[in-house]
Amino acid sequence: MKYTLLTIIFGLKILFANEYFLLPDNSSDALYALKKRVDSAKNEITLIGSQKLDRQLFSAIRNALKREVKLNIITTSLELASSLAVYKNSHVLLLRTSDPKTLQINLLLIDNKSSCSSGIGFSAAAMSRNSALLECSEERSKITFYRYVIKQIKSRCENYFINEKG
Repeated sequence: MKYTLLTIIFGLKILFANEYFLLPDNSSDALYALKKRVDSAKNEITLIGSQKLDRQLFSAIRNALKREVKLNIITTSLELASSLAVYKNSHVLLLRTSDPKTLQINLLLIDNKSSCSSGIGFSAAAMSRNSALLECSEERSKITFYRYVIKQIKSRCENYFINEKG
């Protein structure tokens, strides 16, 4: 009986460790999930993307920076880079590429414990007009894989700005 209950609890934990949002149908739920994950950040946020962020998500990131959370951004967008480089504890990298649209991943990694990824940008406009899947996960294997992806992408970047003083 004891092992059966533990098996059920473990199974439910695995089941609820992943959230999937079919876009554009669930775009508002997806943006809310992204914002809540950013709100939960305690140490570090890593963001990869090439499009302007949703206003509420941007505000949540700004609030996290005020709480001394470190922000790492990898982007091809000068607009996104300049909008977040001004904040203390932000480290902005620009992906070296001749075509800004070559960055086809949008990734949010929170404290190396939680991740969200999609093929479209984290904005209300992109999520409400494009068909895609947003996946949020707390699985260690996915987070390890995303850390590897980030490391590989960083090797193709150059510093835009590092703001440690504010």
